[in-house]
Amino acid sequence: MLALTQRATSLLAQPTVLLSQASYAVLAAQVARGDLKALRHTVWRSAGLALAVALPIVLVLAFAGNRLLVTLGGASFEGGTVLLILIAGARAAGLASAPLASGLTALGLPGRSMTIGLVTSLVLYPLLPAMLWAFGTDGAGWHALLQNGVAIVALAVLFRRDAKADPA
Repeated sequence: MLALTQRATSLLAQPTVLLSQASYAVLAAQVARGDLKALRHTVWRSAGLALAVALPIVLVLAFAGNRLLVTLGGASFEGGTVLLILIAGARAAGLASAPLASGLTALGLPGRSMTIGLVTSLVLYPLLPAMLWAFGTDGAGWHALLQNGVAIVALAVLFRRDAKADPA
């Protein structure tokens, strides 16, 4: 069920890498010019736009998710809509976090986003078995949403703080 929901939400996962790569050159140029105001504007606007684009997709998956899962996987996957919505929400948070991570990298702080990814994975991983026990298969979705939610909040806090300081 989890693998199928991940495939069904790949529409939200694939643009994350492309958005990071595409935005980095623009953000690095802004940092090179010393234009931190433009950097902050671009990063926050990009993150907001990513969420604005992802939200309708998550809503469509919420309403048509059951039919999509049955179409992709067969009748045995009926009823997996909650997991699909949770995974889609987690991927939407991942999509919105891409500009924040690129902004930190443009500031010369790539270790910040890598550390957040590593720490959220390692610290929250022990919760996965408990969440699976408590919520069944949906626990994997809750775990993914928690992990990406913590990551985007941490990236936002660090970017907000670091984009006010002088670039490294």
